[in-house]
Amino acid sequence: MVSSLTGYSGWTYTQKHNALKVRGEFLVGGEAQLMENCLGGYDFSAGFMRRETSWRWASISGKSQGVTIGLNLAAGVNETGVTENVLWIGGKRCLLAGVMFDFDRQTPDSSWRIYDDQGRVDLTFQPLNARTEKLNLWVLKSNFRQFIGYFSGVVKDEDGHEYALQQVMGLTEDHFAKW
Repeated sequence: MVSSLTGYSGWTYTQKHNALKVRGEFLVGGEAQLMENCLGGYDFSAGFMRRETSWRWASISGKSQGVTIGLNLAAGVNETGVTENVLWIGGKRCLLAGVMFDFDRQTPDSSWRIYDDQGRVDLTFQPLNARTEKLNLWVLKSNFRQFIGYFSGVVKDEDGHEYALQQVMGLTEDHFAKW
């Protein structure tokens, strides 16, 4: 859970969790799908953001070396002394510092690099598909792109234990909004 100042008089709040066990039934074409290997997450955010806001975001729920791993990485909103960046290892939360997102907006299918300056996050992301929406409602604007694809690389917990990710499916976002 993160609450932080945003801009001159705004604030943001976010509560997120990844790599959660999933229960229930999922039907595809009337046929039940197995759920024992599925993981889920939630993302609740609210606030009064800057008039023009832009963020990048990455979300992973997967397994590495037999351990359940969740990642929430973001840049652009909660960087006023706090971040919402978290690594979950087997359900244990490890806070992370700010991260950088390097990618080419003009070439949406090119790979991304997501890393920090502490050496705890060094990932590449290869997009497979995207959900996009571009709105221009004169006063309000939004350029939203969310990608599904594969992450590879390394993340480290607070004790320096390294977890290698190889082709772990997840999401990224690149969003600009004018409220």
